[in-house]
Amino acid sequence: MYGIEIREKLNKHLTKNAILRIDYVPISDTEVDSINGKLAKELLLNGMNFSNMKQTFMRNIDIQMNDPSIQDFNEFINVKEKSRVKSYQYYKVDEDSNIEMILTFNRQFCSIDVNQDIRYYNYEIYRDIFLKLLEILKEQELIINRFSIKKFNEFFLKKDVPIDLYVKDKYFNLDCSDLLASSESFISEKRYTFLKNIYNVNLITHSSIGKLDDVIVKRIAFDIDVYIADLQDLKKLFQEDNEEYINRLNNELFCVYVHILNEKMISLLDRSSCIEDGNIVLGVERNENT
Repeated sequence: MYGIEIREKLNKHLTKNAILRIDYVPISDTEVDSINGKLAKELLLNGMNFSNMKQTFMRNIDIQMNDPSIQDFNEFINVKEKSRVKSYQYYKVDEDSNIEMILTFNRQFCSIDVNQDIRYYNYEIYRDIFLKLLEILKEQELIINRFSIKKFNEFFLKKDVPIDLYVKDKYFNLDCSDLLASSESFISEKRYTFLKNIYNVNLITHSSIGKLDDVIVKRIAFDIDVYIADLQDLKKLFQEDNEEYINRLNNELFCVYVHILNEKMISLLDRSSCIEDGNIVLGVERNENT
């Protein structure tokens, strides 16, 4: 089983989306506006290179997460609050105006959503933005009830290539493998929820067959959400060693990530290997500046 010790050996990735998010006991709209004034100064004026900000309204369904541990809490919020939630969103865009990163702040949560398909950002870049946010939120004495890192990964294989060459098939729902072999359209998912020390993990794996640019391919995807929900432990986000605290959560996610992969995929992601593989149609990309 691989661990974080191999991270430095890898210079390619499968990650299409990464999200850091904290949820807290809801605050008032007045507090939201006051905090947002400080966020705007940090993100737009102090060298963080976010290009613009807009006020929007989010539906409750967009705020919720598929997480059994906070389901009752969100249901309580939805009963008491029928209206949409006022939110502020900040954007990093590339030269073609494609959105690379969105920061969302409202009365219930704050998140950084990174589109790795547009540009690959090293983890340390969006972590450091998050640390700046924590400096501002710390002054407000918020009660945090969840902190999470979530990453979505995806790649495409030629139709006839077995997926267990690249990922461990026991984590994917292939009970209908006979149909999968003969079909031109197939979708299957498998879900896991487990606890490791203080770390909760939601893992969703996906396998399917369909068309990509008129070519029939296999799509392999897995969504990893690692989070902390212990109220006492979450206080460490406002302490001096919060950078290491966040790093440990990211390390747990990385360990799940590499554990899903087979040796052939890990070897392909290694910096000593070229990126070409005749079985892979799309999905393996180089990290930034490698």
